[in-house]
Amino acid sequence: MAYVLDLATHSGLPVETVLRVLLRKPTNETARRKVAAAVEAFGLPEYPRPDDHIEVLPVEAALLPEPAVNGHGQDLALELRSLFQDVVVRLDRERRERIDDLELSTDLITETWRNVDRRLGRLEKMIERLDRNEFLKQPGRGGAEIHRLDELRRPGT
Repeated sequence: MAYVLDLATHSGLPVETVLRVLLRKPTNETARRKVAAAVEAFGLPEYPRPDDHIEVLPVEAALLPEPAVNGHGQDLALELRSLFQDVVVRLDRERRERIDDLELSTDLITETWRNVDRRLGRLEKMIERLDRNEFLKQPGRGGAEIHRLDELRRPGT
């Protein structure tokens, strides 16, 4: 089993560059060829890839040799590869759309509950004012007596 460090040592490139080539990230042509030569010498590293692809490097005639197949088989393989790539692209787009839909739904629900909370707060204040007014209108509840401190301090009054 090859390791990324072995591929980096053999190709004379940093590990980060080798990983970028293996994971099909943008790199220069020289780096892709050096890594392809290292893969040819050691084989592909076996580790789980983040995109769940079995194949790490893009299969191109210039980079990796493919077994010879007749013209019809090669055409079929290319057509299947194209169809699978289309399916992957479509699924990724639909996944992003579902995530956007979920985000929008969450925002709408959150804003709706905020509005409900504000309305309930206003209703509570209105009910509190009505209760206070009803309490003050009851007989014997005309209000509290007011005593001034000045009057209480004067001994002669």
